[in-house]
Amino acid sequence: RTADGLADMLRSHYANLTGPYSPTVDKVAGQYIRKIRICLKKDRQAAAAKEMLRKMVSEFARNRNCEGRITIDVDPS
Repeated sequence: RTADGLADMLRSHYANLTGPYSPTVDKVAGQYIRKIRICLKKDRQAAAAKEMLRKMVSEFARNRNCEGRITIDVDPS
């Protein structure tokens, strides 16, 4: 539910969003993992877009009292 809510909020700002989906290993140490992928253009505004994303995720976690953990990987392989 947390991943779905976060994805819904981010879709209004980022058109190139995929997910949430389960990775190959979808549960570690009793916690389920869901991924949301956002493709950003690599241009002059990339840093500003990443900062806005960080603020949106922080606000979402604070307002929803998330029980899980949200991490951001800016350059996934």
